[in-house]
Amino acid sequence: LSWDPIPGATGYAIYVVNDNGIDELLGEVITNSFEAAPSAQYRIKAFTVLDNERVYGEAQVVKTNIKKASISSLKSTSYRKVVVKYKKITGVKTYEIKYKVSGKNWKTIKTTKLTRTIKNLTPGKRCYVKVRGVCNNGSKKIPGPWSATKSVIVSW
Repeated sequence: LSWDPIPGATGYAIYVVNDNGIDELLGEVITNSFEAAPSAQYRIKAFTVLDNERVYGEAQVVKTNIKKASISSLKSTSYRKVVVKYKKITGVKTYEIKYKVSGKNWKTIKTTKLTRTIKNLTPGKRCYVKVRGVCNNGSKKIPGPWSATKSVIVSW
């Protein structure tokens, strides 16, 4: 995460906004960047030191978002099965896969792997699939945006 540097700033205090909306000090940096969680809200306060005391400026609110997932491969490899592969999203450990066969309702699978075989599908029907990353921010689960929906015809 980075931001525009503030002229004359000695450093920056980094606060994360917790589930209750309260700022928690993460630490201080002297550059205008740090490694952030993939989904969180931060308040960044520039400071300078005058007469051995820190003087803080107004807080900038910076929000990080989970990147959109991307399906790299969707194939029906054998009878009644579809294999979906998707790209890793930095900082994400859990993924949700939504799928449905033509005329049916969406079903959701949760996984930590980057490849998943969906079984027991109706042969000859079109299977639609989309994926998203999910982050944990404390006790709160924060889902990212869904990938584009891709489809394949299920093998006989």
